[in-house]
Amino acid sequence: MCLSSSLLSGFATCAVCDGPLTIAGSRKRDRCYGCSRHRNRGTTVCTNDLLESVTCVDRRVLKEIERTVLTPAARRIVLEKRLSPLGDVLASDQVAARQALAMILDGKVRFTPVEFTADARTYRFEAKLALGRILGATRR
Repeated sequence: MCLSSSLLSGFATCAVCDGPLTIAGSRKRDRCYGCSRHRNRGTTVCTNDLLESVTCVDRRVLKEIERTVLTPAARRIVLEKRLSPLGDVLASDQVAARQALAMILDGKVRFTPVEFTADARTYRFEAKLALGRILGATRR
């Protein structure tokens, strides 16, 4: 069941089936990103059964954008002006964050389920940035 909009709604796709990643959750479970095609059509359409916390994924994507997009000169300006890190600014205003993502991203963010440890999985995400750089990270 899709609960509400999130930072990555409309920007996130499953790398296994190219379907949309949407929010799943309930009152008993935290909101999580998961493959919509897997959830609605089953494993014959998509084998990606990974659900990962919306909060954690959004935070990782914002940190990676900040790390990738901000040049050393831009980082100095942020520090000198005592400005909040980009991720903090974006996380505080979802509407502004989504508008910024629309300008920064060149297409969709592709999420691939990967083994994080022997008993845990996570999403690795990849996206092309309009700035000509490549964004990609796995949870560390």
